Amino acid sequence: MSTNKLLSSLPISESLKCDSSSDFILCGKKALLRLSSYSRFSTPPALNAKTFLEWAQNTVTKKLQSKDKEFYELVRVRELKKAHLTMLTKLGDELNHAEETFSKSPHFNELTQLDKEITGGLQAIDNMRRFLLDSPSDETNSEKGTNNPQRNERKERLRVLLPLKEGQVHSNILQRDHLIQTVPEYNALINAKMNYEQFIESIGLNSAMQQLNSSNKRTGRMRNIRGKTFEEIVAVDVLQDHLFPQLQITHNLTDPVHLIVLRNMKMAMAASKGVSAELDCLVVQRDPSHHDWARKALDKSSKPLVFCRVLAAVEVKRNPDDLGEAFLSYQKALNWLAGHEQTYDPLTWMNRAYPTGHFKDRPFIHDHDGERLVFTPESFSSLRTRSLSDMDNSGHSNATTDRILKLLSRELCQVSDLDLTKDSGEVAVQDMPLFVDDLYFVTKDGSVEGIHSKASCWATNKIASEVEFDSELSDPEAVEALRLRLNDKYPHRMSTMDLLSLYSALDAHQQILLVGNFAPCDDSS
Repeated sequence: MSTNKLLSSLPISESLKCDSSSDFILCGKKALLRLSSYSRFSTPPALNAKTFLEWAQNTVTKKLQSKDKEFYELVRVRELKKAHLTMLTKLGDELNHAEETFSKSPHFNELTQLDKEITGGLQAIDNMRRFLLDSPSDETNSEKGTNNPQRNERKERLRVLLPLKEGQVHSNILQRDHLIQTVPEYNALINAKMNYEQFIESIGLNSAMQQLNSSNKRTGRMRNIRGKTFEEIVAVDVLQDHLFPQLQITHNLTDPVHLIVLRNMKMAMAASKGVSAELDCLVVQRDPSHHDWARKALDKSSKPLVFCRVLAAVEVKRNPDDLGEAFLSYQKALNWLAGHEQTYDPLTWMNRAYPTGHFKDRPFIHDHDGERLVFTPESFSSLRTRSLSDMDNSGHSNATTDRILKLLSRELCQVSDLDLTKDSGEVAVQDMPLFVDDLYFVTKDGSVEGIHSKASCWATNKIASEVEFDSELSDPEAVEALRLRLNDKYPHRMSTMDLLSLYSALDAHQQILLVGNFAPCDDSS
């Protein structure tokens, strides 16, 4: 594996701990067996009360043992709220009542607009003053230097505008102060806000919430870094070292020079719930000899236009629990890109780039290394498909595959735009092209919990922040209520174990690539 060659180019904050002697990549049956062996629950936690309680207890224990800062800050805020719940509830109710009463006042709209203009005006004044006081240390700097004509002109304009803005804000304040003397509801609201804010400040809740916000921002940045690091370094390495040779054999390619990896391809697709809006990686073959599309490609650039064939779509997930959801989200996107019009309603795909809702109407052109790569539905015709009816008659049928096929049938009904209220709807779904053989997944070696990362983060956040919970999860009714809410927000679709069972039954073992011993740097570094 060539990962270490790329590490020296990373900033320290994004560096990885990789021991080349113990790094490994598994694919085929070994990858499926290893991930399956890591499955902790026979039933997805969200579908069973006992399993969900066990998952929640294990998750809380893990968070506490690892001293997860974000989790600790959430718990701290929760415990402060619990300790002062009576007074917080009383003051909160008073504030809500004051807001509701004021909203019914005949002066509500006028005062609200004045408050908005005053707040915005004060912020503008602060920005203007800071710009005027700014004295760049490097006077030769082309943008900030004192000899910059555009900057000097802007300062002159602001010196004229600043007193006008100050006068406007002062006038608004006088108008508001005069008006509120005749609006007792507004004064009651101000008093209620002041009482609430003074109380949360006195018990340390305001400080705790500020620290929590700071931790959330830092955690979000680190989570983004970890995910992008895995995708940008290891995933691309894996594709070049392990997937390229496989694709050369599958497609009988004698010259791999035309194979390239394109990352984060949006393809100008319309956003749609439950559909992948971005393809993590596409492995494409450049085909400079293909000219049939040229008459459609209206392009004035001098860069050469090169037609591309997509040989594989690759989803990269640091968390192996996200593979099942990713599989479903790719189906509708790939069907649209391949031009399988029987599987979608063009109205749901209409946007500025494709006003008729069809990818076939215009080529998608992507700049890459001095070339303009061209994609049409023909580009995606190389991706092999199956159908549920083919799988059902493949000879692999057993209790597990029957369950997976029923699950897929149900889920494809959800991701499809077909009219499933008609008798032909189920038949149409059975024949809907399903992308399996050329849809690959690269993921990190780790445990499989049976609950995808968004649902897991949401449930963990609720446990840590809502006053109904404690660190021992001693209220089983609250835990069960959370499970039901979780199912409402994130209905169970297809788990990673479902996907592994499907790929195993179809002998599609090579589609899972498992990267081991990949560890981001410690958050504290």
